[in-house]
Amino acid sequence: MLPVADKGVQWCAELPVRLHDLHSHWLCRQHNAVVLRSVSYLGREVDFFIQLRWPSAGTDGRGGRTEAWVYKVPAPQRRRDCGTAVPWRDINATVDRLDRLLIPAGQPCEGDTNDSISGPSVETILAKFEEKRFIHIFLSPAESPSHGVPALLRFAFPRYDDLSFRLEVDGRLHSLAHKELVLCHEQQLRDTLHGFCKYLVLETSSRTGNGGAPQLHLLVPDGDVQRPEPNSIVMVSVPGGVNDRHKYHVPHARALPASGGQVAGGTHAVGGAVRSDEYVAAR
Repeated sequence: MLPVADKGVQWCAELPVRLHDLHSHWLCRQHNAVVLRSVSYLGREVDFFIQLRWPSAGTDGRGGRTEAWVYKVPAPQRRRDCGTAVPWRDINATVDRLDRLLIPAGQPCEGDTNDSISGPSVETILAKFEEKRFIHIFLSPAESPSHGVPALLRFAFPRYDDLSFRLEVDGRLHSLAHKELVLCHEQQLRDTLHGFCKYLVLETSSRTGNGGAPQLHLLVPDGDVQRPEPNSIVMVSVPGGVNDRHKYHVPHARALPASGGQVAGGTHAVGGAVRSDEYVAAR
């Protein structure tokens, strides 16, 4: 394999920023494959595996626009039991069982057409918590294709370690890090935190207690709270790298539809409205 010298080529330039900047890229022309490893030369584990394809290719197999099919290699599958890195050729033989990254990540992707999700796009809603360029969208392989179980979309936040949501067959985005919680259709609280919108509203997937109404929780990134101007929206500035997050239970809050947009005005103290029932360290 040879290092990719020109990272400005079309397929490489379209990679999400973290894959572009935080990995070394190694090309095998014979197999039309690219391996993404650590920037360190000593890092031999394959983090991502790319197959280069030409869907409109001619008889020679080349020509037309190059497509990069990017597969994420889970950490347990990067090393053998003896501690050595799994060879990239072995990974190439099993890519059909890996999650495939849909790129460009900042654009609407295939499969994001579920009619039960109306209003703003899923990415636009999730961007309340994280920048779109840092949200990775994966297509998970169907667990039982012969039984009609479809492939599922997963929205991952790599800067927040294990935080991700999966679009299930019920049309809801289920949190994989916070079990029994799903993304709420309403994404702005009505009665508190006016002028602050840097959070996601989650709700319990099973309606128990409180008259059968779902229990609301807030997911807030850990960072510096800032208000650029006196009457502007309050923002949270987060550093690069892997970040922390907080989850709060909101006992009696009501929420506005996601299409309601941002609510301007004064910010109310968090302590008087919500209580922290869990702190998640993502380091």
